Amino acid sequence: MAIIIYPDGREEPTEPANGQFFEYAELRTIIGGSLDTLPTKDYKILFFCGQSQEPRNMKAMELAGLAIEPEAMEEADYIHGTVLVCEQGELKTGQKRG
Repeated sequence: MAIIIYPDGREEPTEPANGQFFEYAELRTIIGGSLDTLPTKDYKILFFCGQSQEPRNMKAMELAGLAIEPEAMEEADYIHGTVLVCEQGELKTGQKRG
């Protein structure tokens, strides 16, 4: 089961609409725009890429194991906006983007 993490720290469990894997369009809807992935050992974090006007998602930063050193970081270094945390198997590789 995947979890949506909002910038305010709220979490919402979710599953792929088809019951197997998230379609690209579904991911874009959850995240709110273009996708980038941050792979980790057991799951992938998907987040809206390049939109620093979205609020920082500090919970996602912690889950990703990213060091948070405000004096050394620029705004673009933070994860912003809504994030989807899911298992590798919940993502279909090779999907056509569009």
